[in-house]
Amino acid sequence: MEVELWAGRVLVESFAGMGASPIEARQSAYQSFASGSLHVLLGALLNAPCEHITVEEWNVGGIPRRVFLGQVLARTMGEAEAPQPEWFDSLKGAVASLPLTPGTHWLRIFFAQRDAEVMKLECLLDNEEWPELQRALAEAPWPRVQGFVSHRLFLVLQGGVDVSRAVAAFLEPPNRDFDEIREVLRAQGASALESEKLVSYIPEAFGCAVASDLGVKPPVEANYIQWNAPGLHKALLAHDPLWREAVRLVRLAAAGKTLTGDQFMAIASRSSVLDALNKALHSGSDPKDLEFIAMSVVLSPEGMRAMTQEVEALAAANPPAQVPEQGSAGASKRPWWKFW
Repeated sequence: MEVELWAGRVLVESFAGMGASPIEARQSAYQSFASGSLHVLLGALLNAPCEHITVEEWNVGGIPRRVFLGQVLARTMGEAEAPQPEWFDSLKGAVASLPLTPGTHWLRIFFAQRDAEVMKLECLLDNEEWPELQRALAEAPWPRVQGFVSHRLFLVLQGGVDVSRAVAAFLEPPNRDFDEIREVLRAQGASALESEKLVSYIPEAFGCAVASDLGVKPPVEANYIQWNAPGLHKALLAHDPLWREAVRLVRLAAAGKTLTGDQFMAIASRSSVLDALNKALHSGSDPKDLEFIAMSVVLSPEGMRAMTQEVEALAAANPPAQVPEQGSAGASKRPWWKFW
């Protein structure tokens, strides 16, 4: 089963059926889907209340998440009884301890054993293996009994700004203006600062990927400025989680895993970096000689106030140590977190 959540995000779920005939096996697989995943998807994606799922609040990767949990599906063969899932607390603790990007994620856990010997432990996050979680769960109290026993759990985690939905906002529908995209992101729960960053970051991340392929050195920092107002903040792009997530999604799209080539270029074509590169190429410049120092992120008064508060909060949380005068032997470099 495949569900396209939005452009660039496709949820894949697969089910195995057991039966004396192909028809019985298919019916068994359909029943597994209905019992284990269907209600989770309806609750998480359509906000449909359902008595067949549990909704909890977990803190994962430093972000509060709503977690939609399906039933643990247990299967047995022979004389084995279906043991209770005593490993659930281990799962919750392991997931909470691991880094996870903001947004919507889906997780499938599958364990199988025969005669107390492990056959399979699989942890899939967003259709891909999650080796860190698998290692963390290797010593969990999984069932060990005679005969065949399997446990399967499907869950969806939601929390924080979903950068992949921001990417989709540039495509569904196409050619939206930036103001409309900002409004869409605010409606999805992004703050003024987050929405304004993403409207700049996403096309620039796509444009930087194209420029890098041509040998151009892309920008490494951003100038955050308020439209028609003096003053600015500077920061390294690599230290912003929203930029890092945008770059990660661009890599997936460039590999053909999420977007079509036309969709990729539709977003990249709105990049000011790519526009400047195009002008430089038309003037005869060699792309390998080009280097972008900084890109501009234009903020509203509300966004600039939030940026200033963010800078002040970081400074308060990380007070500078007594720094020797510049040029002395003990002079230190500027801290990585500090805006300057």
